Amino acid sequence: MSRAGFADGMLKGMAVASHFKGLYDSTQERRELAGVDEATAQQSTGYTAKDGENLEALAGKGYKIDFDQNANAYTATNESGDKKSIPMQGVTDFLGKRSAGTLSSIDERQARQEAKADIVSRRNPERGMQMHAAIAQGVRTQKVAAREDKQWAKQDKLDGDMEAIDANLSQQFEASLLQEDGSKRAPTSDDYMGMTQNRAFQLAQRGHMAKSGEAMKEYHAQAHIKIQSENEARAAAIGPTVAAIHSGDMAAVAGFYNKFVPSGSKVTRIERTKEGGFAMYRSGMDGKEMEPMMFKSAGEAAALVQTVSNPNALYQYSQGEFTRMLQLRQDARAGESLGLQRENAVANRQERAEVRADKAALRKESIAAALELAKEENGGSLTEAQGRA
Repeated sequence: MSRAGFADGMLKGMAVASHFKGLYDSTQERRELAGVDEATAQQSTGYTAKDGENLEALAGKGYKIDFDQNANAYTATNESGDKKSIPMQGVTDFLGKRSAGTLSSIDERQARQEAKADIVSRRNPERGMQMHAAIAQGVRTQKVAAREDKQWAKQDKLDGDMEAIDANLSQQFEASLLQEDGSKRAPTSDDYMGMTQNRAFQLAQRGHMAKSGEAMKEYHAQAHIKIQSENEARAAAIGPTVAAIHSGDMAAVAGFYNKFVPSGSKVTRIERTKEGGFAMYRSGMDGKEMEPMMFKSAGEAAALVQTVSNPNALYQYSQGEFTRMLQLRQDARAGESLGLQRENAVANRQERAEVRADKAALRKESIAAALELAKEENGGSLTEAQGRA
C-alpha cells in the first residue's frame, strides 16, 4: 500500500472513530439528561453542610464537640460552660445536593436546570456556560419580581387603606354637622382641622407614616391659622377662666382647653388627687384615655392657662402634644420600617455579589470544561504548556 493510501485510510478511520465517539457522547448525554428529569427529591432528617460549617467554627473557638444520643443532636461546650446544640432537622437530598427543609417547585426546577447545564458543560463548555448564565439571570429576575410584588402589595394596601380612611372620615364629618333638630350646620375651620388631625392619626395607626406626615403638615398650617384668628377671644377668656380656677371651678380649665388648644385631645374630667392636687384626664384621637396631666395646685392649672395666652407658646405646646400622641404609633412602626430598609439593602448587596460570583463561576467552569475536553481529545493527558493555558 502506498503512503498516500495509508494516510487516506487512517484519516477515514479517524473520521469513523470520531463519528462513533460523537454518537456515544450524544447518547450518553441524553441518558444523563433523562436521569435528571427522572430524579426525585428524597426527604429525611439529618444535617446539612451549613451545620458542619457551624460545628467547625465552634471547634475553632475552643468548643468541645460531642453527640447527644438522647437528643439526637451535636452539642458544643466551652470552658466557661456555654453550651450550644445543633439538632437534626428535616432535609432534602436532590441531584447530589442537600438542603434544609423541603424544596419548592421553583427550587426543584432550578436544581434540574443547573444539573443539566453541568452535564452539557462537560462536552460543550460554551453551551453550558450559556445555560448557566440563563439560569442565573432567571433567578435574579425572580428575586427582582418578588421584591416588586412586595412593593406593589404594599402600594395596594396603602391605596385600600386611604380609600377606607377617607370614606370613614367623610361619614364622621357629615355626622358631626348634624344638629339635634336634624338640620345640618355649616362646617367651621375647627371641623376641617379636626378631620385633618383624624386623618393623620388614622394613617399613623395603619403604619403609613409618610402619608401621616403629609397630613401633619396640613394640620400644622390649619392649627396656626386657628390660633392666630382666636387671639382676641382667647385673651378675653383667660381672665374669667383663671378666676374660676381659683374659686374652685376646675371645669373652667376643661372648657378653655377644649375650645382653644388644638392638640387633638379632649379633656373628659378633672379629679382631685390624694395629695391635694388635680389630675386632668383626656381622651386621644382614638377615644382611649391618655395619661393624665398632673397639677400640684389650682395655681399650676391657672399658670397653664396664662402660658398659652401667647400664640407662639400655644402653637408649640399643642403641636407637641399631638406629635407625642402619634409617637407610639411611629415607635411601633419604626422597627418594621428599619427592618425593611435593611432587608432591601442586604438583598441588593447579595444580588450584586451573586452576579459577580456567577460570572467568576462561569469563567472557571468554562476553563475547566475546556481542559477536560482537551484531555479527552489528547488521550487523557495534557502537555505542561496546555495545562498552563
